Amino acid sequence: MQPGLAYEASWRKDGTYKPVEEITLLLLGDILDMIRTTQWLNANNVRPWSNSDDPAFIQVVNSLTDSLLKHNAGAFAILKSISREDRITVPKPGPDVRRDSVERQPVKIHLHYMVGNHDWFCHLPSKAFNPARIRIAQVLGLDEHYAQGDPFPYSIEEAGAEPIRRACAEHNLYARHGDIYDLINFDGDRNKSSLGDALVVELIERFTETVGRQFQARLTKDALEGLNEIDNLRPYTVIPSWICAWLEESCPDPQLKKEIKMVWADLVGKFFKVDFVRQQLSFRHRFANRKRLISFFVFHMGFKLSTFITWPHLNSTIALLARWGGKQDSSPSYKDAGREPALKKHEARYVAYGHTHEYDFVPLRATPDLNISGGQVYFNSGTWRPYHELTRLHPTKLEFVGYEVMTYIAFYKGDERLGRPFETWSGILAPD
Repeated sequence: MQPGLAYEASWRKDGTYKPVEEITLLLLGDILDMIRTTQWLNANNVRPWSNSDDPAFIQVVNSLTDSLLKHNAGAFAILKSISREDRITVPKPGPDVRRDSVERQPVKIHLHYMVGNHDWFCHLPSKAFNPARIRIAQVLGLDEHYAQGDPFPYSIEEAGAEPIRRACAEHNLYARHGDIYDLINFDGDRNKSSLGDALVVELIERFTETVGRQFQARLTKDALEGLNEIDNLRPYTVIPSWICAWLEESCPDPQLKKEIKMVWADLVGKFFKVDFVRQQLSFRHRFANRKRLISFFVFHMGFKLSTFITWPHLNSTIALLARWGGKQDSSPSYKDAGREPALKKHEARYVAYGHTHEYDFVPLRATPDLNISGGQVYFNSGTWRPYHELTRLHPTKLEFVGYEVMTYIAFYKGDERLGRPFETWSGILAPD
C-alpha cells in the first residue's frame, strides 16, 4: 500500500484532520497464478478442463495451492501483516499533525479477494476445495468471513460478496476482474476452463519446459530466462512474434534455431488436436458468436503460420497479424464498462477492471446529476508485473520493448481526501 495513503485520506473537505478508521483492500483476481505451472504437465492427464469433481483434479489444485503459498511466502507475509498486525497507522489528531508524527493509531484493514481467470479454481462450489481456500485466507490475511473456506466471489452480485458489494456501494464503485469480456479466457461460466488455459498449459508451458530440458546445454542462462518472459505478453496473438524475435536474438546457431522451430511446430500441431481446443475453436460452440469467431480466427492463423520452418519469410506477416489481432482483441475496455448496468442505472460512478495488464483511465459520460468534475469513469488497474510490448512504428521488425509497471487505484468516500473521490498512480521502471 502506498505510504501516506491513509494519512491523505484523513484530511477532510473542510480542511480538518479526522483519522480514517478502516480501509478496504480489494484483490481483483489472478493474485495466485494456478494455470502457468508445469504441475499440470505432470498430473497424469489431469488438466484445468478436467472434471472438477475428480479426486485427482482436487489433489492437483491442493498441491498447486500449497506450492504457490510456499513459493510466495515472503510477499504474502507482508500482505498479511497489513491486515493482521496494525501495520498501517495514521497520526493521532492534534494541533500540529504531520505525516511523520510520532503519536499514531492503527487503521483497520479489510482484505478481500475476487477471482479472475488464473485463480478461478477458488470459485468452484465444491466443499472439497474449502481446505485450499482456508489456507489461502490464512496465509494472505483475508477478512474473517473467508475463514470457512466458502468459494471466493467472482462478481459482487454473488451471495458471498456482500462485504465487497457494500464497500463498493460506499465508494460509488463497480469492480470486476474483467475476463468476462475476453473470449479467449472466458467460456461463459467461471467454474469452467477456457481456451486461454489450454494455450498456457499445452503450448506455452510445454514449449518452455521442452526447450529448457532439451537445449539447456546449448542455450545461455539469459536466453532461457528470456524465453520465460513469454508469460508477460499481451495479447496472446503476439506470442509467435515474440518467439521469432527471441530466436533471432538468442540463437546465433542456425542448426539450433531450426531444431527449436521444429519443437514449436510440433507442439502447435499437437495443441490444435487436443479435443478441448478443437471444441473451443468450433463454430458450433455454444458460446460462439461473430466476435468470438473473428478473435479465434486471428489466434488460429497466427499460431498456424508460425509453424513453418522458413519463419524469416513469414515474420512480417506474423507480426502484422499480431498487430491486427491486438486491435480485434476482446479484452475488457471502456466500451464494456460503459454498458455495465450499475452505471446505466446510476448505481455507481466508477468501473474498475483488471485482467488486461494495461493501466487505463477513460472518462465515460457526464450526466445532469453528475457534473463535469464528477462524471462516470472507467479504470483499469494494470499490473505489477513486467510487460513486453511489440513496437508500433515498425512492428514487422519484430522488436519488443520491456519494462516494469505498477499501478494503484484508490477510491474515497464522503469527505475523505479533501473530498476527492479517487486517485490513481501508475509508474514505469526500465528493466535491469
